[in-house]
Amino acid sequence: MTTLTYKGYVAEVTVDVDAGVLHGEVVNASAVLTFSSKTVGGLMPAFEDTIADYVDWCAERGVEPGKPYSGAMTLRMDPAIHRAAAERAATHRVSLNQWIVRTVECELGQRPASVTHDDLQRRVAIGVRDEVIRVMSSRTIVSGETIPDVWSTASTAPVVRVIQ
Repeated sequence: MTTLTYKGYVAEVTVDVDAGVLHGEVVNASAVLTFSSKTVGGLMPAFEDTIADYVDWCAERGVEPGKPYSGAMTLRMDPAIHRAAAERAATHRVSLNQWIVRTVECELGQRPASVTHDDLQRRVAIGVRDEVIRVMSSRTIVSGETIPDVWSTASTAPVVRVIQ
């Protein structure tokens, strides 16, 4: 799958071999926006036209177009989880916001996760088998090794830095 970006909107492009077209769908708009092209060269103009049509459509109706994600959001959670997250952030010497962003990035495979051997053993002991398998099947970096630039790699497998 390929992604395109235009004016902050992101579209995922897939190939429909049977129909012989490239199909795009905007993934970060509040409306369902799609476009297609029979050629690679026609994809970007089709995407741009779709965004322009959407903005015009909204203007005709006096509606504000759904903007791409701003990066700001509100979380609601159990107070005990909030406390535990804040304590974990403090042990890492980062703000709660930074810790949440790093945790989400790790889960999305966009940042190396740090785990200790004790953490892995604890997860096995409490029966979190799938999590241990996910961690162990990741590319593992032992403490002291250079962590690769995971933001520029095409791999979706998370990188795990094992702290000894």
